[in-house]
Amino acid sequence: MFSVLKNKIHKKAMAAAESVGDFFTSISGGGSNQYQERVNNHTALQIATVFACVKVVSEDVSTLPLHVYKRTQRGKERQSGNLSDILNKRPSKYYSAMDFRRTLTAHALLFGNGYAEIVRDNFDQVVELIILDYNKVKLVDVGNGELKYEVKINRTDKKYLDIMDVIHIKNMSLDGCNGLSVVNVGNRSLTTALALEKFAGNYFNNNSFAGGVLSPKNKLDKDAYSKLVEVIEKQIRGTDKAHRLAFMPFEVEYQKYTTPNNDAQFLESRQFAVRDICKFFRVPPHKVSDLSSSNYATIESQNQEYLNTTLSSWLVQWENECYFKLLSSHDQEQEFYIEHLREALLKGDINTRYAAYAIGRQWGWLSINDIRSRENMDTIEGGDNYLEPLNMGVVGKDYNTALVKDLSARLAKAELNELDRQVNRADFDADKFSAWADNFYDKHNKYVLATLSPYLAGVNPHDFTLEKHLLNLDEKGKRDFVNHVKYIYTSQMEQTINERL
Repeated sequence: MFSVLKNKIHKKAMAAAESVGDFFTSISGGGSNQYQERVNNHTALQIATVFACVKVVSEDVSTLPLHVYKRTQRGKERQSGNLSDILNKRPSKYYSAMDFRRTLTAHALLFGNGYAEIVRDNFDQVVELIILDYNKVKLVDVGNGELKYEVKINRTDKKYLDIMDVIHIKNMSLDGCNGLSVVNVGNRSLTTALALEKFAGNYFNNNSFAGGVLSPKNKLDKDAYSKLVEVIEKQIRGTDKAHRLAFMPFEVEYQKYTTPNNDAQFLESRQFAVRDICKFFRVPPHKVSDLSSSNYATIESQNQEYLNTTLSSWLVQWENECYFKLLSSHDQEQEFYIEHLREALLKGDINTRYAAYAIGRQWGWLSINDIRSRENMDTIEGGDNYLEPLNMGVVGKDYNTALVKDLSARLAKAELNELDRQVNRADFDADKFSAWADNFYDKHNKYVLATLSPYLAGVNPHDFTLEKHLLNLDEKGKRDFVNHVKYIYTSQMEQTINERL
């Protein structure tokens, strides 16, 4: 009789690892499937992977500063004031800015939509943002094609809010107005994951399997069988006694037993459920502590992909919604806008952060004080200068002067040295000089073009040489001109280049 019991238990446990449907049967004890009921909004967060995905994305979104900026000729200026305080400190007396944005993002991630009412004063200024129950809000047509948010107050009372009076953060949408609920769209995957987790939990909570099976060699009567069951209940039932061997008052044979929780297929099914759920939230599995298919190299690239795609999509949605609904038309016309401080994403990685600062400093778009302010350090005197990549000189009048002098000196020296050598030679001949000059200026003009083109547009080399001044002079005139101009040519060249820069 005990052999029959052992076989039934063994078959039942092994079948549980073969398919999802069998898992359901195993959990419920073999009768009707108690997990045919769909996962709902209340049970979804009982799934560890769902909770982790929602927590990761909503917290990453809510920890980034969300500032108000104004576009200027030099770039942008961060604005202070009431709206900035609401977005970054206290949108309501009931919760902080992080609590507010984390909650709305979590609602959208899991249930498709997160809502908050925008409360304004008599001057149409935003004074408070109130989180609304996602279960009590829906978008309805109130007539003439006008949409409003219907908010259920109690069983009988409702209120209607204008589109511009509700912050609405949504998950992927098929109509542009209502987000899709992961609980509904991914219910099959979530139900499977919940069943797997509950099977594992129920197994250990009610464990009555030993590390092996003991089979009586002789047939047992009713009293002996009852005593055997009593021994099993007393010696091996419960997680604190799991995998023990029971000592029996009968002659028995031992057979090692493998439980379904040790079965490779069972473990693979749980890992598959984790990765399957991660797809719905577009979260890399390593972000929810599943490192089964990751290494250092892949984690680095997956982190970057997560920042550029998953997180960025939620940040942009928050920015768009706040821009259109929290800024007045006048503010928008004055080029105010709302944007996250994405640099905060690098705060945890000092090597990446400092490498980015070094590049920005070397290539001239960050000053010392820009970097120090990003690190919450005091600015220093003289720290507002920017570097120019050409020679890392300070951008401004001093640098431009040095550049013009360098270019003019190089061009003038190269031309004057050759001219002086030719016109002051003892056997100078005007005809021979003309033939030489044609060959020389053919090469020198190319040198002028290569030197000035990186700094000047539409360079004509003839504007930066003496060739046209020498054409109509006789032999003595050429010599006198060169001997005279060589004392002032560098300054003339400097003035010419400076006018064109």
